[in-house]
Amino acid sequence: GTKIVALIDFGDLHHGFYINNLAIAIAYSLINQNNLDDALSVSGALLEAYTAKMPLLQEEIDALPVLVLTRMVVSITMAIWTCREQPENIEYLSTDAVRAVPKIVDIYNKVYSE
Repeated sequence: GTKIVALIDFGDLHHGFYINNLAIAIAYSLINQNNLDDALSVSGALLEAYTAKMPLLQEEIDALPVLVLTRMVVSITMAIWTCREQPENIEYLSTDAVRAVPKIVDIYNKVYSE
């Protein structure tokens, strides 16, 4: 008979720029680090590892800080919407957003003031 051996979730399937995948990974690594310098160090390691396998154009690297910050804002926006839709889960759903808000300001100041 037929046996299911794998399941593919096409929910995130889209046509876009590869740099966005890296921006999303970096955004969540920044959100989950407590210390900004540690977070930026982890981000640098992610960028180095990613570009070792998937080289990026200089324009993509230059756009990365804006893309990361944009993803963080999207995470906050999505959290606000889902908290309104599922108020019984507000503590869980707002976790990333609560951590992201102050980090956006810190990261922006660190990246663009130097």
